[in-house]
Amino acid sequence: MAAAGFGEVGACPAPKQHLASLGMSWEVIVVDDGPYPCGMAGLRQADAVERRARAIARAHGGFWCGGSTGPKYGSLEQSAPPILRLSPGSRPAVPPLAAAAAPPPGDFALTPDTQPLRQAPPDLASPVNWAELSHAYGTAADLPARFSGMLRSDRDWGEEIGELAGCLLHQGSCYPSTAPALTVLARLITADALTAARRRDVYLLLLTGADCWRDDLILDADCAAALARPARPGAWAGEVREAVGGIVPPLLGRWATEPPGNQVTLAALAAVFPRHGEGLCDLIAALAAKQARTQAGAYAHLACLLIAGDSVAALAAARDIYGWHDGLTAFDIDNELVEPGMRAERVLSDAVTATVAVVRP
Repeated sequence: MAAAGFGEVGACPAPKQHLASLGMSWEVIVVDDGPYPCGMAGLRQADAVERRARAIARAHGGFWCGGSTGPKYGSLEQSAPPILRLSPGSRPAVPPLAAAAAPPPGDFALTPDTQPLRQAPPDLASPVNWAELSHAYGTAADLPARFSGMLRSDRDWGEEIGELAGCLLHQGSCYPSTAPALTVLARLITADALTAARRRDVYLLLLTGADCWRDDLILDADCAAALARPARPGAWAGEVREAVGGIVPPLLGRWATEPPGNQVTLAALAAVFPRHGEGLCDLIAALAAKQARTQAGAYAHLACLLIAGDSVAALAAARDIYGWHDGLTAFDIDNELVEPGMRAERVLSDAVTATVAVVRP
């Protein structure tokens, strides 16, 4: 790390019990004083330097354990680690970053919505015994009432869907009730009980739920390699992904009835489940062509590449999006321990979710 230009590098016997339990006996702390430019350019530069540090740790059998950004509260010298390398004024090299202007958003309209609305099924939450399940805040016995309450008005829907997302997918974690609850929400779509705007919210929630499994594997990749074991998903993430995969086919079958904005999100779901998405590939390609040189067109094009299994081209397209989209969650897109298609899928899901959240009326 010191040879890479970091001005302060310290190492000490691992003070964190969970690191010691993993067989990692030392912890290395790296400080980069900065500064970085304000705005997205600075964030991109800092992200690139962090990815470089991760790669160095990976090459030496280590893994990233977290970090923070903000004001500096003194030097590592004050904590006197047994190994300390100080190079005042030294800075890690910032990889060259090509400036890329984001294309226009494209058509994310939720009109026309030609689907006639029908009453929600009276047995919507049956036959699940919700009291035996749990979510982030305790028992899931409250979920049937939440399902009913969210249908009363647009205001109730907005509040309830947000709170429900927090219960079912709190900070990227899944719970015993997550899979059956997402299935209930999907039934509202297939029962024609939701407007286009509400369907958009459910599609995004399904996409987020399905993504937890993949995101867990990406997050665990370095640790797994250091410990010579396969990467592991979090609890219930696999069950949630399987449940969403089971309800995706009838949702994809609604392509012709959905307005353009929802078609983009359906394209992302089709890319996450390419076996189900194969039948839509021509329609998604047509959407990409119609919305060429827009963000919506870029997402549809990437979805086509993922469905076709062209992971190399998909990662290249994902890198383009990662270069111009300023709303994506930072992650190590260069980590070769993670399959290229999985990294590309991560960019697609994040980009669709972030863009739809911005352009929603």
